Amino acid sequence: MARASIVYRRRYNFGFPGLEKLHPFDMRKFAHAMSALRRRGALRRGDVRRPRWPSDLDLQRVHWRRYLKSVRSSETLAKIVEVPFVARLPQVAARYALLHPMRWAVGGTMLAARLALERGSAVNLGGGFHHAHANRGHGFCVFSDVAVAIAVLRAESRAQRFLIVDLDAHQGDGHSALFADDEQVEILDMFNDAIFPGDSRAEEGITWDVRLEPGTGDREYLARLEDALPHAIDASRPDLAFYLAGTDVIAGDPLGLLDLSPEGLLRRDRFVWEALAARGVPRVMLTAGGYTQGSAALIASTVEHYLSR
Repeated sequence: MARASIVYRRRYNFGFPGLEKLHPFDMRKFAHAMSALRRRGALRRGDVRRPRWPSDLDLQRVHWRRYLKSVRSSETLAKIVEVPFVARLPQVAARYALLHPMRWAVGGTMLAARLALERGSAVNLGGGFHHAHANRGHGFCVFSDVAVAIAVLRAESRAQRFLIVDLDAHQGDGHSALFADDEQVEILDMFNDAIFPGDSRAEEGITWDVRLEPGTGDREYLARLEDALPHAIDASRPDLAFYLAGTDVIAGDPLGLLDLSPEGLLRRDRFVWEALAARGVPRVMLTAGGYTQGSAALIASTVEHYLSR
């Protein structure tokens, strides 16, 4: 099997200084993860691929045109990222700082999906915007990159059946709503049941839900994952799997409120990758959520392991 490709460009990083004081997200997390990989000597020539800007048509395969027009405004973006100050920014500045990085990451997920189908595996150092719906966004998610990638792959007749393995600490309400009536997209979602978004209606679209209590640690978390994932892969028989490898499950994350150790997180990521690989499933890793300053280093450790396989 070919070495995993890494998809990244600097424009993934969010664009104005001081925003991290208003939201716990590390606005340069993706750049920090890439820098860590370079410092560790984990990258070879040709490992990193740059995505293209996704077209309006790409986005319109999933999102309503009226919604796509609305997200150009500072006021709408402020609500989606839950930072009221953003509403006071000039629209051009808000788009450059927030909207454009997310759109570049959509292109990254599209490219990573194509590369995974060609090579077996790929990592997008971004993406995993699982709270975005067709006609609205919230939870720092404007576009549904996974849904756009699936729609594009289907239009190109590259793949039809998909599995989403969502191990971000939060319920992926956007995915479960978007694919509720799609029998060829199945979802394993393992999440803290006591935190945002708590969308009981969207939960009906989850194929396999694994609900966790706040403070769940390595032993219980890994045992429940090891019980659920092999069955989900075998039952769904996907052409491609998307893995949302959120680092917000780590102890001390202010939003995830779970209690995994760094070692437990790496064991989780290894298990998912190896379970998919053992069954011959092409796979894409997406970084999803993670709100500690150590998130970038955790991502780098996982990607370094994937590159060594």
